Amino acid sequence: EHRRQQSAGRDARAAQRGLKNGNVKNLRDALQATDIREKLAEPQTLRLSAGEFDVLHRGWCSSIYSSLSQRLIPKMTYGRAAKLVAVYLKAIVLMGDGCNSSLGHNLHPPIDEVVLKGLASSDRIKSPHKAVWRSTKWTKLDEAAYYQLIGQLRDAIPNDTPFWTIEEYWEPS
Repeated sequence: EHRRQQSAGRDARAAQRGLKNGNVKNLRDALQATDIREKLAEPQTLRLSAGEFDVLHRGWCSSIYSSLSQRLIPKMTYGRAAKLVAVYLKAIVLMGDGCNSSLGHNLHPPIDEVVLKGLASSDRIKSPHKAVWRSTKWTKLDEAAYYQLIGQLRDAIPNDTPFWTIEEYWEPS
């Protein structure tokens, strides 16, 4: 429970940059209004494939996006909702007992400008999308663009590699 409480506040901080009225309370409340806690308490959730996870993820992000848009928070985007979910899942799943589960293998890492530029600059990553990644603004991503990006990133790493490992390219200055 402590990890969940700490994570909800930390997640909100990660997603709120430049978001007017995107205070921690509003973002935390929107996250907590989803069924994410209940789903993570179900053991079968730990056995989700990438496609099954994406279905849950879409539901969570759409709920968060709708909730915050209804509160008239300008500049709310799907990319921000996805970041909120990703940071929460990182704290709850990857830093918890689910890190070696299929859910842990398939969940989306937090996507931001730093990780995208790191991936685009890496000689180890082979992708025709690197130029696009360099100029992608995660705070501007709509739902279609977000999942297109997720598909590109998944294609850029070996199939047996946990998706979250792309965070090794996140090196803040």
